[in-house]
Amino acid sequence: MKKSHVVLLALLIAGTATTNLASAISEHNDIPRQTYRISHYCACTKCCGKWADGRFANNEKITASTSPTIACNWLKFGTKVKIDGIIYTVRDRGAKSIFGSFSAPILAFDIYCKSHVGARNKGIYYTNNVEVL
Repeated sequence: MKKSHVVLLALLIAGTATTNLASAISEHNDIPRQTYRISHYCACTKCCGKWADGRFANNEKITASTSPTIACNWLKFGTKVKIDGIIYTVRDRGAKSIFGSFSAPILAFDIYCKSHVGARNKGIYYTNNVEVL
């Protein structure tokens, strides 16, 4: 068994795999990749409901020049994540039922789009090409 697999198994047995998931992925790149659910959203009321106030959860204002952004509940704000070759920054949060939490992560990311039509057209897909940087 590879050393990285032993590390992941030890984390699972210790019950700390959920809190150390990001560090385990980034420190041990030969661990088999998980499949992540990728969805898309914009800042409209259809996507964000009552939180559609022109700001991300980290309180940054959404502008036309906003760099690639994702919503994730189990990584700290500012964390960089490469999804299918594009680097995104965690600036937003989402519903716990979809994304989980720090203590119980669900392998999902929501990618911010500048328009509702763009978000809807990109839809939902699954990938294992994800790397926490």
